[in-house]
Amino acid sequence: MEVIRRGNLTLVRFVNSIYASNTYLLHVDGHTEAWLIDCGDPDPVWNYLSREGLALQGVFLTHVHYDHIYGLNVLKTRLPDLVVYTSEKGIQNLENSKYNFSKYHGVDFRYSTTDVLVLHDQSIILLFPDHTLSVFITPGHDWSSLTYRVSDLLFTGDAFIPGLKTVTTFPKSDRLQAAHSLEIIKQQITPATMICPGHGPIVENIVI
Repeated sequence: MEVIRRGNLTLVRFVNSIYASNTYLLHVDGHTEAWLIDCGDPDPVWNYLSREGLALQGVFLTHVHYDHIYGLNVLKTRLPDLVVYTSEKGIQNLENSKYNFSKYHGVDFRYSTTDVLVLHDQSIILLFPDHTLSVFITPGHDWSSLTYRVSDLLFTGDAFIPGLKTVTTFPKSDRLQAAHSLEIIKQQITPATMICPGHGPIVENIVI
């Protein structure tokens, strides 16, 4: 677990047991609300929330592949009011074990609930009194891929992992879309930006 402070904002990175995917948790000083970006191993997240006295409000999915979503059903059981945010294509993946790749892990993972909300390009969500989350649709790695910006934190999922070429060999991948999405992501990067990818370490001071 890695904890980073940016002003009054705390960022926690959990490295998950499946493919070492990243789950991120956000909370701010003086408030009990917390938010997740992706959802792998649920227990470390649950333990942190309990220890810090935080109430999880929702989960924003960078894309709907099994290694980024497999903890959702456990969290939903523990938190019945939990809201999950994804794209229209993400909803299709949540309901289809072939699209979300759980089938290839020997698991029939499906997440189907009325508490899934669809995000659109340029959507802005108020997370905390002085922090919003901006949404960018960035398909290519998967048709459900989204990128999120919170302050100077940029959550890119697998659409952009610094130092690695974006994987576009999956059934719902598209190489041309990936290249276009990379340009969108680059436009959000400044010298102060911290890249929070779907796998690997958080990266600062990146040169594009």
